[in-house]
Amino acid sequence: MRFIGLIALLAIALGGCDDGEDPAVEPVDVTVGADAAVDAVVGGDAAPDQSPADDGVTVDEGVAVDEGVEADEGLDLDRGVDPDADPDMAPRPDTGPDPDEGPAPDDGPAPDLGPEPDMAPRPDLGPVGEDVCTPCEDDGECQDRIGFEARCAELIGGRRCLHGCAENDDCAEGFFCIEDRCTPGGARCDSCVIEGCGAEQRCNTLTGVCEDRAGRCGGCRDDNECADGLSCVQVGFVRNCLEPCGAGDACPQNFACEGGACVPESGLCDTCGGGCAGERPICNFITAQCVQCAPGNPCPEGTICDDMGTCVEPAPGVECNTGLDCRDGERPYCDEAICVNCRDDRDCDIGEACNAGRCVEADPCDRVTCQDGARCDEGLCVGDDGAPACVDDDDCPGDDRRCNAATGQCYRADQQCDADGATAVCHPGGDCIQNPINAMENVCTCARRDPGNFQEPNEEHRVPCQPGGTCLQLGADPGVCVRFGG
Repeated sequence: MRFIGLIALLAIALGGCDDGEDPAVEPVDVTVGADAAVDAVVGGDAAPDQSPADDGVTVDEGVAVDEGVEADEGLDLDRGVDPDADPDMAPRPDTGPDPDEGPAPDDGPAPDLGPEPDMAPRPDLGPVGEDVCTPCEDDGECQDRIGFEARCAELIGGRRCLHGCAENDDCAEGFFCIEDRCTPGGARCDSCVIEGCGAEQRCNTLTGVCEDRAGRCGGCRDDNECADGLSCVQVGFVRNCLEPCGAGDACPQNFACEGGACVPESGLCDTCGGGCAGERPICNFITAQCVQCAPGNPCPEGTICDDMGTCVEPAPGVECNTGLDCRDGERPYCDEAICVNCRDDRDCDIGEACNAGRCVEADPCDRVTCQDGARCDEGLCVGDDGAPACVDDDDCPGDDRRCNAATGQCYRADQQCDADGATAVCHPGGDCIQNPINAMENVCTCARRDPGNFQEPNEEHRVPCQPGGTCLQLGADPGVCVRFGG
């Protein structure tokens, strides 16, 4: 299956940051999928950072702000009514108590009921509001309940009222600014960012699903996300759950007591809890299992990696089990136990097609999608006059549309695409597919020429992203284009 393991890697990549406490890292292309060449193992399970630079969710530019609202105020949904905005809305002067009613009885302070039994207290997620997630039919209905920037959004489970936004910082924790609205994690109103989780669980703000609190080497943001007896500790560029220790205390095998915690001697945590050694010394970070072979760690020549991650002697006529066993650069893919040059057209360069396991020359327009009003000519999108369909951003409709002058295509700045190719299309060779982690979006596919090269420039990819995009790809299978930052 294409894109297997993408969600696991995104959770790891996004969860590595913890609300700005980790050192800033310049975003680079990372690889994702079944046959990755991964040179470093990182801890997973962390919930995503809320900073717009790291969450991988981008915001359309140019959100209109109604007159009378200061641009730098954002969406302060609790600021009340400005009495200067409309004299009829000014607050009633304090005329004292109504003499006919008498003083209100003093009932005393409300009792502190504490958290709901057997439930962890809900984290401070900011001003969510009681009318958020109520059913709706249109934006106006939500604006009457929440405020003038409110939106009626299609979520899993139906249409619901959400706060409006211009960027992630306008939203409560666990909500992401998607299509100008604060969307709860998992794009559903039964999300754990709204309902909370049981005492022994934590909320995955990416998926909106409650998960068991992390064990040793699991990703975390604070101690509350770790299982009993573990603390959330900085390990390299990420934070992981580890056993606390003091001078002279014994730590698990391959761990040493440093700075009050049992940290991996390798300096990096992995999803297997750092316990891989002996005959199965490698952690497959996707399956969290100790194995002999995994992406980035092929078997010795003459053996292949089976489904259990064990190096075995192949049966007669069998060359491979996965692309991990194909070491010939001219035949990097495994198709029905044989290493081949390609499995389908997506494994070939633009202008080529896969025929009987080999890439051959093809019509240069076969894998090119052009926006409405344009057509493909020799691999480029042109207008009726034969000139490029766009030469600058002004030729593309909408504030968030950009022009790829090299291909004549209009595309979206946030790297999403129109499924019908109306106003935003993918780079030649890319397909517009449903986002594997957000069914509300469509994204473009991409492919690196060398999936193991994290620094490979976008323009050198076999199937690039549109300008400004980053290709998230795991191994030989195509990846998807995203945009980091604003």
